[in-house]
Amino acid sequence: MPYKEKRWKVATKKGKDIFEQIVLNRGILNLQEFINPPSPKEILALIFKEDKPLKKEAAKARKLILGAIKKKFPIYIHGDYDVDGLCATAVLWELIYYELGYKNCFPYIPNRFSEGYGLSKESVDGIVGTLPERPLSPLLVTVDCGIVSHKEVLYAKEKGFNVIICDHHQKGKEAPLADAVLWTDKLCGAGISWLLACQLSKSAADESFLDLVALATIADVQPLTNYNRSLVKSGLLALNKLSRVGVKALAEVSGILGNKIGVYEVGWVIGPRLNASGRLESAMDSLRLLCTKSYAKAFEIAKTLNLVNSQRQKLTFSMFEESKKFYRAGAKIIISKSGGFHEGVIGLVAGRLSQEYYLPSVVISEKEGISRGSARSITGVDIIKMLRGFEDLFESLGGHPMAAGFSIRNEHLDSLVEKLHDFSEKLIKDDDIIPEIKIDGEISLGEADYKLLGFVMGLEPFGFGNSEPVFLTRNVEVHDFKKIGKNGDHLRLTFKDAEGNLKKGVAFGFGEFSVKPQDKLDIVYTLNENIWNGARSLDLRVKDMRTKPQNS
Repeated sequence: MPYKEKRWKVATKKGKDIFEQIVLNRGILNLQEFINPPSPKEILALIFKEDKPLKKEAAKARKLILGAIKKKFPIYIHGDYDVDGLCATAVLWELIYYELGYKNCFPYIPNRFSEGYGLSKESVDGIVGTLPERPLSPLLVTVDCGIVSHKEVLYAKEKGFNVIICDHHQKGKEAPLADAVLWTDKLCGAGISWLLACQLSKSAADESFLDLVALATIADVQPLTNYNRSLVKSGLLALNKLSRVGVKALAEVSGILGNKIGVYEVGWVIGPRLNASGRLESAMDSLRLLCTKSYAKAFEIAKTLNLVNSQRQKLTFSMFEESKKFYRAGAKIIISKSGGFHEGVIGLVAGRLSQEYYLPSVVISEKEGISRGSARSITGVDIIKMLRGFEDLFESLGGHPMAAGFSIRNEHLDSLVEKLHDFSEKLIKDDDIIPEIKIDGEISLGEADYKLLGFVMGLEPFGFGNSEPVFLTRNVEVHDFKKIGKNGDHLRLTFKDAEGNLKKGVAFGFGEFSVKPQDKLDIVYTLNENIWNGARSLDLRVKDMRTKPQNS
């Protein structure tokens, strides 16, 4: 795709300098507390202080679990096949199986293709099928799912289960009729599992499970603010100790062993490999990897997951290339469909299309009878609201403003495509499909120094809800540049200002951007410390740049 100009949105100027401006515009009330957030144990107390219903339900869940252990009833931890669901399962299962020493506790991860998402009649039947004999009251604990599973919970209770729900997804008007419901949208699924684990054993509040909570929170793209910020900051410290052999093995096979594991490594290296097995096959291997105590076993599983992820990458790329053929110049939505599209990666492909073209994108895996689709959107376009405009076409539909999934009978597919194109033309304005960069403030090239970098690093970890600060510097001169990368896709530049300050920068994906020495540019960038062969330097990571008119 050719370069697409972006809208620059510079934050309102506040405070006496760029440091104050960042703090004030981000609504940080206490900078020191933000830099050094409360400990996990303090967070635990704060959560229950602020959410009395959650505290009450956690006490009920604790009583049910300890009661099942006392009566020797089997306990099943029903998770989900993504990283959050896997980590949530691992936290609670490990606590009960190892910390409490109760061996009649079993993890259960549904199969995406035969059982679908979350708690289902099929997954309940799958668990029932593993019972050696019908005990009086087996206990079913759902983690990272279940909050809208009204019929499924009733079905499980008909089968004799007591049911505990631990979930963070959007809830309905009423909760399912479970025996205890732990719900908050302030934590991810693994965070709620950790919360319950802490009620069962004081040792759980230590760092034992925080590596899993950090993995899940980052991979599930939860806001890195408030409680999540504290848990992720502590969890990353635990994660980097590599005491969990599965994480260490995954780091080794993916080539990051020895590097610091941060948000990027979790989100783009570890997370995709854990997700890969559930996308293409069964996610049980990923759960085994997280829970095994044997490094030899972990390494074998990690090699398998690395191979499966490579297959997933190739499949995603080929489907993405095929989907690009459905792009229509001037259209305000992309809709691609094929009988050859693998259901497990349609969401990834929709995300890539949305990112590449900055348009809402829908990818549909056509199957016999009923097809499945996944949609991803852009800021300002509520995709679930759009799809609900013709909800009668779908067999099932769910999601939120930025992402949605659905199933649809094939006889309605053509109607869906036509309605989506028509509706998008009326609903989506030309202004909506211009990508936007939010800029924390305008500074001089000389201000882009180690003092500012040090301040920025104190605001880590960065991610959704706490983005890395972005700066704008105007009227800099291109001192020199060269194309880099295998195909010359990127630029390495040196910038110079009127005072003679020189700063090196790299612009990924700007290989086709027209630039030459002595050109004057406005540049938007983040700050980065580059360490090479022991030498330390400050780099500007260019996010966008504009050539200034010759006489400006």
